Amino acid sequence: MADQPQSVIGNGIKLIGETLVTGASQMLEGQVVAGIASFAVGTLGAALIAKASVPLAVTALIAVKADSYSRSIDNQGLLSRLGSAMPQRPAAEADTASSTAPAARSAAASRSS
Repeated sequence: MADQPQSVIGNGIKLIGETLVTGASQMLEGQVVAGIASFAVGTLGAALIAKASVPLAVTALIAVKADSYSRSIDNQGLLSRLGSAMPQRPAAEADTASSTAPAARSAAASRSS
């Protein structure tokens, strides 16, 4: 599947594989070492977290599976994919907002005195 263009059927097969075995989508894509690493992290992490909280362990396992699937699609991890979906403020606005906040606080404090 590594040489073929991404298709709906191929992505569906990878998604089904990922639901059955963590890291399967990466293994199907030819990234065997990364798939085995995802399997190890997902399985061991869920097993260790399950001692404290089963719902948290299930959530962690789903996150590892989603990250593995995301990386098999276009080598972009889940966190970077979610980060790129967040709206970004322009740098000029961020600098202006941070520089005027202390002045606004001091002006408000002097008025209340």
